[in-house]
Amino acid sequence: MTLHLHPRYTAFCVLILLSLPLFFINIQDHHGWGDDFALYLNGAMNLAHGIPLQHNTWIFNPGNTVYSPPSYPPGYSVLLWPVVSRVGISFRHLCYFNSFLYLLLMFVSYGWYRTYAGRTAAICMSVMTVYSGYMVSFKSEVLADVPCLLFIMLYLTIRESRRHIRYRYVLLIITAFAAIEIRSQAILLLPAEGLIWLVTVVSTIRQKKQGQFRYILRQPAVLVISITLLLHFIVSHVLVPATAGTTQFYFQIFRQALHQSSPSFLWEKLKDTIGIVTAMPWPGRYAAPASGIAAFIRTVLFWAILIPFIIRIVRRPALTDTFFMLMLFMLLFYPCRDPRYFLPLFPVAAVYLYATVRTLYIMLPRLHPATIAIPLTIVYFMADYNTLLHAATAPISGGIMEQREIDAFGYISSHVADADVILFTKPRALAMFTGRRTVNLSWYLSPAAGKPFLDSIGVKYVLTLQGFDDAAFINYMRAVAPPADSTIIGSGYTLYHLRQPDVHIQGVAPFNMVQHPHPSFDTISNTYIQLSSTCGPPYR
Repeated sequence: MTLHLHPRYTAFCVLILLSLPLFFINIQDHHGWGDDFALYLNGAMNLAHGIPLQHNTWIFNPGNTVYSPPSYPPGYSVLLWPVVSRVGISFRHLCYFNSFLYLLLMFVSYGWYRTYAGRTAAICMSVMTVYSGYMVSFKSEVLADVPCLLFIMLYLTIRESRRHIRYRYVLLIITAFAAIEIRSQAILLLPAEGLIWLVTVVSTIRQKKQGQFRYILRQPAVLVISITLLLHFIVSHVLVPATAGTTQFYFQIFRQALHQSSPSFLWEKLKDTIGIVTAMPWPGRYAAPASGIAAFIRTVLFWAILIPFIIRIVRRPALTDTFFMLMLFMLLFYPCRDPRYFLPLFPVAAVYLYATVRTLYIMLPRLHPATIAIPLTIVYFMADYNTLLHAATAPISGGIMEQREIDAFGYISSHVADADVILFTKPRALAMFTGRRTVNLSWYLSPAAGKPFLDSIGVKYVLTLQGFDDAAFINYMRAVAPPADSTIIGSGYTLYHLRQPDVHIQGVAPFNMVQHPHPSFDTISNTYIQLSSTCGPPYR
C-alpha cells in the first residue's frame, strides 16, 4: 500500500524539516551591545510583576533627537511576557523564542510567496528569507523587527489571497493591529490601504457603476482602517498610555529631515536607500559599498526589483505596491540606516524579483520550475556562505551580560542611590539591569547647551565603557562638568562622580582612580530581586 500525501501537506512537512536547524544555530547566552532590547524586556518584566508596562527609570532627553523615543509600542513586550515571567532574562531562552518566531515566519512567508509562485519556488523563497546570513545573525537580537515582519506578511497574505477566507476582515484587523502595536512603522499598512481605496473610488466614479456609493463603502480599507485606528487609540491612550513626547519625537525626526531636504541631500539618501534595498537578497555579502562584480550584481538586482514595481503601479497598483512605495518614501527621510528597518520591504522585493525571473523563465525552453528554483537557491546560499557560517557558529563576544557587566552593574546597584542620575551611552540597558535613574547626552548639542537639562534632573555620575564612542562624554566632563573622582567598577567600566555646584573645586584632582571590590554573582542576583519593582526577576 502506497501512502500519497497531498502536495500541500508535503510542502508543510518539508518546511518543518527545514526549520529544525533554527533551534540549533546562533543560540547565545549573551546579547550584543545596544539597548533597544532593554525597553522591550523592561516592559515584559513589568507585566510579569503587575507593574505598569511603561514604568522605567530611564529618563528621556528631549535634546537627543535620534537616540530613542520615550517609549515603544507594547506589543512585543506582551509577546515576551510569558517567556520572561517563566525564566527571567535568559538570553538563551529568548533565542529559542526567536527560533519559534522564525519558524512561524517561514510558514507565513511560504503562504505569501505561494500567492504568486508555485510550491517549489515558494519553499525556496521562504527558506532564503529565513536563512539569509543577515537573518541568521539577527536571530540572537531581542528586537521587534522580526515579529513585526511576521504580522505584516500575514496581513499581506490574507489581503492578497485569491481564495475565500472566512472572517477575512476580522483577521485583517487583528493582524494590522498586532503589527502596529509591535512596531510603529507597520502603521504604513493603513495609508497603503487608503491609497488603494482612493484608486477604487476614482475607478468606480469613472465607470459610473450602479450603487457605487455602497460599493465604495464596502471596500476592506474602510472597515480595516477605522477599527484598527480605534483599537490603537484605545491602547495608546487608555490601556497603555504612551510616554509624553513619543509622538513629538518622530515628528521632530522627519521635520529635521525635511528641513535638510536639498536636492543633493535627497539624492544621497536615495542612493543609500536603493543600495540597502538592492542588497537585501544578499544582505550579508553586498550590504557594504560595492565595486566590481558586487556593484554589477547590485545594479541587476535593483532593476530586477524596480521594473516589476513600476509596471504594477502603472497598470493597477495592489496593496503590496502602495505599501512598498510608502516604506521607500519613509526610509528616504529616516535618519537611521540599520538594515533591520528595511525588513518589511524584503518579501515584497522578493516577489518583484521573482516576477523578473519568471519572465525570463518563460523565454527559456520548457523546464520544470524546480530546475530553476533549486539551483538559484543553491547559488544564493553559496554567495552568502561565509556570512551564514559565521552567524551560525560564532559566539557573541563583548556583549551583555558578561562578567564585567555583572561586576559593574552590581557595584552601581550597591553604591548609587535611587535618586541619583547616571549619564551613560546605553541608559536603557543600565536602567533595566540596575534599577537606577539614567539618561543619555544630547549628541548634537554643545556641552554647554545640553548641560541645563542634565542639571535640572540632577545628573551626579558619568559612566563610560572602554571601546564605546565615549568621546562626547569625556568632552562633556572636560568642558562643563569636571569629575571629583572616578572609580573602575568593572573591566573597561569607569564611573565618574561629578562635582556638585556647592563643592569647592580648587585643588581637587579631577581623576582620582579608586579601585573597589567587585560583588559576586550571588550579590548581584540578590540586588535584582530587591529591585523587582523596576527590574523583575534576576538575570539568569
